Amino acid sequence: MNTSTGWGADAGAKDLRARLGQRDMTLLGSVVRLHRELPYGPGAVTIAGYFDERDGRRARRVRMSLDEHDYGKAAEAHRRGDEVIVRGDVTAQSGGAGMENIVSFTVHHVSE
Repeated sequence: MNTSTGWGADAGAKDLRARLGQRDMTLLGSVVRLHRELPYGPGAVTIAGYFDERDGRRARRVRMSLDEHDYGKAAEAHRRGDEVIVRGDVTAQSGGAGMENIVSFTVHHVSE
């Protein structure tokens, strides 16, 4: 690993720590986990994706809570294999990154 060029797992962790607390970030990725207590209402999702080109398209797993409407869109995107685009604030959560204050959650249909 060459730490002077910023390559390697340690550089990735430093980059993620630098992004924590940033407002109005955009995440593009795929829904990899869905969870809610009831068959309706809000729920939690995990998206595997990247923040932007400066991130080197480094895959991240980012957790967030969504209202019922956006959770439904996330479930449909997961079922179809579509990507999602999420805009909000990057936060620290136990063991990784999260997003809060979601201002936009859109589904990007992927062609087969």
